[in-house]
Amino acid sequence: MIKAHQEDVDFLIAYEANDVYHLILIEAKGVTGLTNKQMTSKANRLRDIFGDDGTK
Repeated sequence: MIKAHQEDVDFLIAYEANDVYHLILIEAKGVTGLTNKQMTSKANRLRDIFGDDGTK
């Protein structure tokens, strides 16, 4: 599902603590911020990857 698409995150940190896996997704923006359209697109992409409840 993740294929180095421009809508994937810029930096991903994954770790396990107490049998729970955690993901920290960082989006780097240089000069401009995200527009509402970009944020909606990114949210939809993350929903496709993780599912509505985050367990996919």
